[in-house]
Amino acid sequence: MKQNLREHLIGISLGFGLSALVLLLLSLDGGYPSSAFLAKRYFRAILQQKEERAVNLLNRGCGFSTRTVAQDNITQFGGSKVRNMTINVQNGMGSDDRYQLASIHFEYRRNSSADWETGRFGIGTTANSWGIRYLVCGG
Repeated sequence: MKQNLREHLIGISLGFGLSALVLLLLSLDGGYPSSAFLAKRYFRAILQQKEERAVNLLNRGCGFSTRTVAQDNITQFGGSKVRNMTINVQNGMGSDDRYQLASIHFEYRRNSSADWETGRFGIGTTANSWGIRYLVCGG
């Protein structure tokens, strides 16, 4: 019985230790998922004109304008064809080094247009104390 209890306590200790190590690694890497991943996911929802998905990806950092931001983004880029997309992430913006700005540069064209235009889209992310990264606002 004492052996089983000891093994159980060792297992719990190892579990907590590994969890703490994972959280430490996440915080050193800037959080999970990455800002580039989140920005790409949000932008894909905009292109596919999935307003609810885009709104759900945004954090309340946009205040009451969350739906308006998503609607404006869909109006501008929704349904467009996109090519040559690149994502550039800037770290440690402002007084909060957890904040990152993901800039998406691309060429796009609306279904009715034959001409490709240059587009730029930026979205902010931050991480909570556990290292979990989330979108702050898009535009």
